[in-house]
Amino acid sequence: MKSLNTVPVQLVNELTPRVCFDFLTDTLGFHSPIESVKVGGQTHSDVNIAPMALGAFTYGVTVKEVTQGYCMLANGGKTSDARLYTEIRDRQGNILIAKDENHRVAVSEQSAYVMTSVLQNVVANPTATGRRVTLDDEFEIEVAGKTGSTNDNRDIYFAAYTPEYVGAVWFGYDNNKSLSGYSVNPALSLWDNVFKMIYQDLEDKGVEYEKQFSEPAGIVEVEYCTVSGKLATADCYKD
Repeated sequence: MKSLNTVPVQLVNELTPRVCFDFLTDTLGFHSPIESVKVGGQTHSDVNIAPMALGAFTYGVTVKEVTQGYCMLANGGKTSDARLYTEIRDRQGNILIAKDENHRVAVSEQSAYVMTSVLQNVVANPTATGRRVTLDDEFEIEVAGKTGSTNDNRDIYFAAYTPEYVGAVWFGYDNNKSLSGYSVNPALSLWDNVFKMIYQDLEDKGVEYEKQFSEPAGIVEVEYCTVSGKLATADCYKD
């Protein structure tokens, strides 16, 4: 919700960069991260803390890969390889080329839902980084998302999803020039405007759509102490 870098760094330290790298490439299907490359006599590798925790990849990643990654959460823990087309037919309607769906179970349905709940706070909480999203209020739709940026605001990201659609937006210069003069996240504004057009079109056509994320079985809700992180006791309520 506050986009603190210390949290993912601690997590990658516990899991190890190797486990995170293999999950990103083998399970989620990212192709841009590199195992190792020599540039000017210096070896670079994305199997490290900075790339895995903070996104400091040697050659970056594509917006398509980022969107594909968030599909795992939107699909209840299953990956969904990005497709630029589904099929191509000739004038007689015969299928010439077909691009079938490719799904793999990456995380449990419960884990995906918990992460979705966490990412909803990024949009719903009035002090969070994604609070300027208006789609959720205007169409009464649940939205889960995450903002992102790099040093000197060279890259600005917003990736988010609803119960129906996933989208990611990158904003920046091709020459890696620093951005300035933006009081709001332009990637977030673009995502919000496009998604409002999508849902307005559905409403105009009378198409029904899901407004809430579906909670799977096995989710347990408890109250916990914000100081210790453990289950709340009677003394917690006295603070």
